[in-house]
Amino acid sequence: CSSNDYNLFVYFIYIKNIDDKNLTVEFLDIVGRSILTTEVSEQDKSIDVTTLKPGNYILVLKKDDIKIMSQKILKEY
Repeated sequence: CSSNDYNLFVYFIYIKNIDDKNLTVEFLDIVGRSILTTEVSEQDKSIDVTTLKPGNYILVLKKDDIKIMSQKILKEY
């Protein structure tokens, strides 16, 4: 895949256009292993990704453990 197929990020990811509460995000590596699961901040809908190493991931957004969205992403630096 080219970098145009991915959303790029470095320190934080912000979830837009979703007003739901109790959101969690799971980051999967390219073979589908869970790397990080964290809750989305209810104040600003941010996700701290400073602990992730640079690379390609699949972000899975869940509400009450039900997948509502997934997106390919690329962490730089």
